[in-house]
Amino acid sequence: MVCTTVIIKKKPAGVPNIVVTDIDIIIDGITVKANETRTIEATKDKVTAQVIATVKNIGNAKGSKNIQLKVNGVTKAGVFVTLNPNETTTEKWTLTLSSSEVGERYNICVE
Repeated sequence: MVCTTVIIKKKPAGVPNIVVTDIDIIIDGITVKANETRTIEATKDKVTAQVIATVKNIGNAKGSKNIQLKVNGVTKAGVFVTLNPNETTTEKWTLTLSSSEVGERYNICVE
């Protein structure tokens, strides 16, 4: 007699892991990259900033997440994304920022 044992086990569910991998902020044609601090001399009292975020699911299952744009810790906008494993999307927002002679400091984050 020849025998073998087979164990049938249900594969565990995958886990999504949706993260922001990069941001660019463009003001008056100047691009400020992630983790960079830059002073921009504006010619107007208000400037338009375009925020571009790259979002990726680095997990092994489809998942969803609310991606939030924050300025100085305050949520200004958000978008709900659903991504497959290894899928990437680009999200964009437009902000109006004030300038002054002493300089207005903005901490812009996407999470």
